[in-house]
Amino acid sequence: MQVKIEKFLILFLLGLVLPLQAAELGYVTVKTQAPSNKEVKVHYRVPEDFKAEPGQLYRVLVLFGGRNSTGEAPAKGGMGFAEWADELQVFIVSPGFKDDDYWYPEKWSGKALFQALKEIKKKYPICDDALLFYGYSGGSQCANLFPSWKPELCCAWVSHACGVWHKPSKKMKNIPGLVTCGEADAGRYILSQNFVIESRKKGINILWKSFPNSP
Repeated sequence: MQVKIEKFLILFLLGLVLPLQAAELGYVTVKTQAPSNKEVKVHYRVPEDFKAEPGQLYRVLVLFGGRNSTGEAPAKGGMGFAEWADELQVFIVSPGFKDDDYWYPEKWSGKALFQALKEIKKKYPICDDALLFYGYSGGSQCANLFPSWKPELCCAWVSHACGVWHKPSKKMKNIPGLVTCGEADAGRYILSQNFVIESRKKGINILWKSFPNSP
């Protein structure tokens, strides 16, 4: 009995000392016909201490950084996204698109994103047909235009400080959305508020949050 207790204590202490498996960062490369995006890196972050359960698929947050972001920094999960993703075992995916009207997914970037997800899925059991989208500044355009392009592949989206919106349509009625903007960002604040008003007129599920004295 004493030997068993000692073994238990040793294993318990090792569990306290040994760190959890760190979040893995990686990327896949996708080729496109867009002039400034012949080869695009799409970065991803695997949740900390990830251990796949048989038969389970894991959520993906597609995170768009500011205009022409390389995707590397957003994929690391700043602004609290890393902690959130670790807790819920969510993969963060962030494309490194540049120019070529990449915020319009129907042109080329949408296809590139789904090619990247297909490559990541070869290695990890991710869910690529019920995506979460988040974007800020230039990336906020993608975070609402991509779901509007393929609403059947989106389960929720958030756009912060956006200046380019999709035309509100009833096809987005069942896709929850959150629009945020700082009141000091006057131009985009007005555009965002008008988008929310027009969306709600069509019965679309949109939440609106503004931040006083913030960009």
